Amino acid sequence: MERIYSSHPVEYPVGGRKDVGRDVAADWLEACLVKQQPFFGPTVADVERVFKDAELISSLGCGSIINAPVLWAGTTVAALNVLHAEGAYTAHDVDKVLDIARRFTPAIVEAAGE
Repeated sequence: MERIYSSHPVEYPVGGRKDVGRDVAADWLEACLVKQQPFFGPTVADVERVFKDAELISSLGCGSIINAPVLWAGTTVAALNVLHAEGAYTAHDVDKVLDIARRFTPAIVEAAGE
């Protein structure tokens, strides 16, 4: 997956790539990209279990994550990743992030060059 936006461009530059087959847990891939379901990880332990770069993520003060699949014509074309401090998000925030992903899908698809 190629990054099209970053709030931390030094650590995670736009255009940078994550090898999801190597750097992300298989169950995350299955849920988020294949089954098109959001992933909610409210704790640092959740982030560590799923993402190989969890140490860097944690160093940026992020320990809670919501990943929302971005769908275009029924296909997963991206994942919107929203991170904050551990415990910052609750299960109620997942629907909000899904709504943001839906609303911004055209812009995300355009930025990704799909």
